[in-house]
This record gives sequence, structure tokens and C-alpha cells, in this order.
Amino acid sequence: MALRDTRSVSRTCKFLSWQLGGSHVAAALGGVLVCFDVGFVLLHVAAAFWFPGNRMLYINVDQSYAEIFQGLKYVLVVVLLCCVVAVRRLWALLLWVPVFVGFFLDDLFQGHERAGAYVRSMFPPAMGERAQDVGELGVYALAAVVVGVVLWAGYRRGSPLTRWIYRVMACLLVLLALFGVGVDLLHSLFPPTSAAADTLMLVEDGGEMLVVTGFVAFAAQLLLGPLPADEGA
Repeated sequence: MALRDTRSVSRTCKFLSWQLGGSHVAAALGGVLVCFDVGFVLLHVAAAFWFPGNRMLYINVDQSYAEIFQGLKYVLVVVLLCCVVAVRRLWALLLWVPVFVGFFLDDLFQGHERAGAYVRSMFPPAMGERAQDVGELGVYALAAVVVGVVLWAGYRRGSPLTRWIYRVMACLLVLLALFGVGVDLLHSLFPPTSAAADTLMLVEDGGEMLVVTGFVAFAAQLLLGPLPADEGA
């Protein structure tokens, strides 16, 4: 167990060294995006105290500045991945492109929220938000099965380098699900106007923004930096 933990720490340190020590442009891009993410979280807090009427400043409002920024990052991930495929000839990474296109379209059209509202309309009004949660979880579960099967097929057929990239991106995807689904469910357990609900909402949306920034920084490093030789490059 201790040996496994030591190897995990070593791999994490090696990855961070590669991520931060490769292309300075990619590292700087990630740093700038993190600053914007934190800035939007702080802007939300400031708006809650001093500009409560300006909903465009809130991080959890549809079509707000923060959500538009998040959508642009999804587009950037898609563009970077397509460039990585073209330049590095890592064709298996094309399977990840529809995943991020799906995230972008879901944010743009509130896909899982609409599905949840449809399921809610099928249940008695007494169920309230619980029926909405069931509908949204159903959408997430279906999407997870489809995405999981497709990506697993790409992973099995990939080179050692491709498999390493898949594992890194899968870890980021799990983190995204942790914030977007796990924290969201925890958030729904508290009254909407409570301090706990407000805090969890910031953790959920802020965490999602930081994870998507992680995807951007990783894809940029794959494109602009040296590929990790010890992973099969």
C-alpha cells in the first residue's frame, strides 16, 4: 500500500513537472485562465453584496459573463485537441472532441436542466425538486455510459502515449463530475437561501471552471510542449 502511494505521488509530481515545465506559453495560458476563474468567483461574491441586481455578474446564472467564459473554454479545448490530432497524429484523441462539444451544447441550451424539467412534469407536484434531480441524474447516467463505452474503445486501441493522455483526461473528467454532479446534489439538500447552499454553489461552479481550465492547459501543453518520452512518445 505504501509503495503504491509512493508511486502515485511520484507520478503526480512528474506530471506537474511536465505540465508546468514544458511550453511556457501553455503554462502561462493556464495561469491566466485560473486568474480569470478566481476573478469570476470573487466577482460573484462582490455582486452578492454590492450589485445584487446585476445578474450577469453571478457565476451560477445562465448566459452570465462567467458562463460565456466557460463556453469559450470548451470551444478552446475542442480547437486545441483538433490541432493536437493534426500536428501530433494522435488520431484516437478525436473521440474526445464530441465530449467537449456536448458539454458546450449542454451549457448553451441547458440540456440537462430541460431534461430534468421534462421528467419533473411527469411526476406529482409534491415531489418538487427531487423529480428534477432524478431527470438530471438520468441524463448524466446515460451520457456517462455512452461516453465511457466510446472512450474505453479508444483507450484499448491506443498507444502507450495515447493511453496516458486518456488517463489524465479521465481523471479531469471525474473531477468535473465530482463538482458538477456530486457537489450539485449536496447543494440541493440545503435551502436555496442558506449560507451552506451559497457556499456549495460557489464550490460547484468555481470547481467546474478550474477543471475546464485544466483541460485547456493540458491540451495546450500537448500541442506546444514536448511529449513525455517515458509515456511512449
